[in-house]
Amino acid sequence: MNYRNRLWVGMMMLAASQLTQAEEFEQHGAHVHGAATMNLALEEGKLVVELESPAMNLVGFEHAPATDEERQQVEKAAALLKKGEELFGLTPAAGCKLLSAEVDGDVFEHDEDGGKHEEADHDEHGHSDDAHQEHSDDKNDHDHHEDGHSDIDASYIFECGDADKLTSVDVLLFKHFPALNDLDVQVIGPKGQTAMELNPEKHQINL
Repeated sequence: MNYRNRLWVGMMMLAASQLTQAEEFEQHGAHVHGAATMNLALEEGKLVVELESPAMNLVGFEHAPATDEERQQVEKAAALLKKGEELFGLTPAAGCKLLSAEVDGDVFEHDEDGGKHEEADHDEHGHSDDAHQEHSDDKNDHDHHEDGHSDIDASYIFECGDADKLTSVDVLLFKHFPALNDLDVQVIGPKGQTAMELNPEKHQINL
């Protein structure tokens, strides 16, 4: 388990007694277009941010990219999501720098999967009809998944030279992704744990 995961799991365990079932449902509820959830934690000089959003909010669709234009949209979104310093405005005096940014989601994997599927099809030409039928069934299951909901997960770690001076986080996601209009946030910081809802008009977190 990497540092981010250890840090987040540890803080969530410490804060578990403060969470109500209603808050947990709100934070991990249904897949809703226009809405997303975010966890933010500050401890030991590091700020950890985790974002989960329907792909629709960030790339404009949730199916496998099928055209050059859609593939470009996916590439553009992935590149922007990795620029954590442009998505979160941190108090300058805190001297925070982005250590890592990770982005994951089905829409980013389809092109790679497609190549693998073609290779698998080629290798299976000599197999029995039963093997081909099994492969066909698996493909149908995969296609069914593609027709369903698709989320994007992004996580960031910032290291701050003087974390005591980090008093606010300006969430700039709304500026870069206009389809996003509601963000449910769970914060663990110096003042304890708080939950809030952000939107294009109210997008600052005070720590």
